[in-house]
Amino acid sequence: MSVPTITPCLTYDRQAEEAVRLYVAAIPGSEILNVTRCGDKEPQPAGSVRTVRFTLGGQELMAVNGGPPFTFTPAVSLFVHCETAAEVDAVWEPLADGGMVLMPLDEYPFASRFGWVQDRFGVSWQVMVAPGRQRIVPGLLFVGERHGLAEEAINRYVSLFPESGVIDVRRYGDGGPEPAGTVEQARFSLGGYELSATESSLGHAFTFSQGISFYVRCRTQAEIDRLWDGLRAGGTPQRCGWVVDRFGVSWQIAPAAAWEMVNDPDATRSQRVVDAILGMTKLDLETLKRAYAGQ
Repeated sequence: MSVPTITPCLTYDRQAEEAVRLYVAAIPGSEILNVTRCGDKEPQPAGSVRTVRFTLGGQELMAVNGGPPFTFTPAVSLFVHCETAAEVDAVWEPLADGGMVLMPLDEYPFASRFGWVQDRFGVSWQVMVAPGRQRIVPGLLFVGERHGLAEEAINRYVSLFPESGVIDVRRYGDGGPEPAGTVEQARFSLGGYELSATESSLGHAFTFSQGISFYVRCRTQAEIDRLWDGLRAGGTPQRCGWVVDRFGVSWQIAPAAAWEMVNDPDATRSQRVVDAILGMTKLDLETLKRAYAGQ
């Protein structure tokens, strides 16, 4: 069985390229892979940056200019796992410049050096000493009406993605700062890609948003159908392959071939595929192939 690949996707108004250049400079072993620009018939102005593919510490991410409706919240953070305290400090400084500190850089019971910051574009980062761990780990924070659903969400995701599993779950005990039994920290793997989750019962004025979504590349239509239908159950389908699941987390379920077709050097072929995607809810691989071929 093939394993769909997961790529975090950060959606900005117009600042995608500027933000990515900050992140690539801040985190060692990072680079910009590809920048694409909009055509004449797309929602964003022609010639403006559409997408940026990049790596952080060797892991691939995407940035997109989606317009003003997209905003970031601390409900999804990107953990940066560093080998040393000195590396934490070096990564922290540019990310914190012009941003807002949520937890100051310091020693904590769970890490010898840790800090949590929203950068000046609104993206939330948790930078910590964690030698040998996956370099960038998306973290989901279940708050408000989603508090208490973290374990249910994890089990749902693990059941949908092949070659997945729960790595570790640490729960709050009696007399702790949160209700006993709720998730203090959970680690899980989807197709070999690690994510984490935690819960907070505090009165946070935010929840999940479409600012950070998970772009899933599927090899076959059967994979698309299974993941789309599974994530859509109790959730909300969106245009262009997007779906917000019943826990509020946003996903983009797409054929692996769609990226190459959309970014084909032939602008006419590329635009036909973009037009087809803009007219779809769940993406259909054969329809995209026909659009690519001009049929």
